[in-house]
Amino acid sequence: MNIAKFSIVLGVTLWGLFLNSQFRLILLTILILSIFLDFAFHSIFKTPLRRKLMIVANEEPYERRAYSNISVDNSNLENFIKNYNAKISEDEKIRANMVAILAFGRAIKHANLGKKFVFDNLVETDGVGVFLPVDIAGKDLAVATVQNAERETLEGIQKLLRTKVKNLKLQKDKKMNFQLWFLSFFPGFVIDLMLNVAGFVSYNLGVTIPIVEFKKEHFGCCAVSNISAFSIYDTQGPFVHYARNLMGGTICSERKVPVVKNGKIVVEKRAKIGMAFDCRVISPYEEGEFTRELKRIWLHPEEL
Repeated sequence: MNIAKFSIVLGVTLWGLFLNSQFRLILLTILILSIFLDFAFHSIFKTPLRRKLMIVANEEPYERRAYSNISVDNSNLENFIKNYNAKISEDEKIRANMVAILAFGRAIKHANLGKKFVFDNLVETDGVGVFLPVDIAGKDLAVATVQNAERETLEGIQKLLRTKVKNLKLQKDKKMNFQLWFLSFFPGFVIDLMLNVAGFVSYNLGVTIPIVEFKKEHFGCCAVSNISAFSIYDTQGPFVHYARNLMGGTICSERKVPVVKNGKIVVEKRAKIGMAFDCRVISPYEEGEFTRELKRIWLHPEEL
């Protein structure tokens, strides 16, 4: 039995023994303090920071979200990556998530969806930013954002992610290490408040918050998660509300499925890209424009 439960039982028992109002007030104060201290102890010291960030990153679902799936043939992409990597050194090799960042950036630009809300007014962003959540040793979460993804090259994205993501995973990013250490001392609801305030100020005013280092358009306008290694075949990623993205994409695991081609049933390797859109901004027409362009690029990665 933890402190809070014991306090409740003891408080209720003693409540009936002491009829004096002063004693009741003292007992009630002790009860409230013990419950708060118990909550604070477990929230701050027992709950891992990763779990806190997962909780505060996911708000309750609202009607403003629209979801869809894009089914893509991965054969061309796999062959492209294999042939590309055969010509370069080990340190310069690319992966599917790097192609995805470039594909999302160009598809967003094509559909003219590089936008954000500033005090409830929809304005164009300086460029198309795409961010990736980064797992740190299964304990913490960090972010790597590629700004101006629509104008980047595979070489540029590879170099950026190789350096940034590697430093994050090896815990060599001093700023990120300080942020994670600092946030670990707060309960989830305080972290939620801090991140929301920082997101609001950085997106609406373009002001950088020193502690959390949220810069102007820090999370871009789109989030891309790659879960293809986890045998998850059909899902959509959540909106991270403090990131203020207008869309998110989740690259799922591939599997062999029967499809009809030229009137015949054949087996293909296919993967789904789960999409989530903010329907306050993105109409069905714009969603269709984005989806068609993303699928076209995915099937023809040599154009990148």
